[in-house]
Amino acid sequence: MKAIDTRTLMKGQVEVILEVVRDDCAVTNALPNDGCQVERLTIGSGRTLHKVIAADKESVLTTLITANLKAKRAGDNSIWVESGSCSACSFFSKTFSNVLGSRSTGKKSIQYRILLPSPGDLKVLEKQMKAAGIEYDVVSVIPYLHQDLTQREREILSIAMEKGYFEDNGRTSLTELS
Repeated sequence: MKAIDTRTLMKGQVEVILEVVRDDCAVTNALPNDGCQVERLTIGSGRTLHKVIAADKESVLTTLITANLKAKRAGDNSIWVESGSCSACSFFSKTFSNVLGSRSTGKKSIQYRILLPSPGDLKVLEKQMKAAGIEYDVVSVIPYLHQDLTQREREILSIAMEKGYFEDNGRTSLTELS
């Protein structure tokens, strides 16, 4: 566990990345050891909705369904999968925090990107994780500087989404977009 001196941070909201170890995720446990990326779309105390990105989508879809998981195709190479929440997702759904994103970093580990109201709330969260027996590392802590997009920025992002710029297969290039 890396010690973070939150007193040196600016006051206000903080964005924290935590690496959490757990071995009870039904989705990552069902997947092959390589070739898949897993994100959590919604996290709850009893249910989590995952997004699995796989090159061999059909094979992975069959594997997930065989493991009795509710799975559905979602785009070119994505699958949405619903399962019971693992211990970490269940824990974070009950804390005073906002999970901004997550990604599996292995069969037994996951990185959560979390928004907290203040640096002091990180200390509270760490005490709660220790009490719950959750093994974790603090990867980073930075001030949260959310800024609204301008109308032009929203317009450009909308066009980029429409043309498939953010898709894994890169349907359009940055040059074509501009």
